[in-house]
Amino acid sequence: MNPDLGLDPRTTIDTYFAALRRADRAAWLATFAPDGAAEDPAGTPAKRGHAELGAFWDGVAGALTRMDFHPLSVHLCGDRAAVSWRAELAAGNDKSTVCSGIDLFEFDAQGRIAKLTGYWDPAAAFAALA
Repeated sequence: MNPDLGLDPRTTIDTYFAALRRADRAAWLATFAPDGAAEDPAGTPAKRGHAELGAFWDGVAGALTRMDFHPLSVHLCGDRAAVSWRAELAAGNDKSTVCSGIDLFEFDAQGRIAKLTGYWDPAAAFAALA
């Protein structure tokens, strides 16, 4: 926990998932350090910094009408965490799907996300919404 800002990883994780559920781009971006990165899904090029992360948000959220993400279990280990989650996603064509995954978080000294690595299959989720 950072005594200056009062942020701890659990607060950041809660804020991250709440921002997804509300489709709140600004709140979601604020959970990341200015030079934070997301490799989502794992094995794809990292989106680094708020400009690239914002463009990533726009691409994903722009295709969806609902992103109902809920963490199922949170495993904290110092400045890292593994979070198992489940989500219901919906598109403008009235189709929806349920998916799940695991996100690995690394936090900076201020409790913001320095790196996120997402383990899930977005291709299957978006195919179900087509």
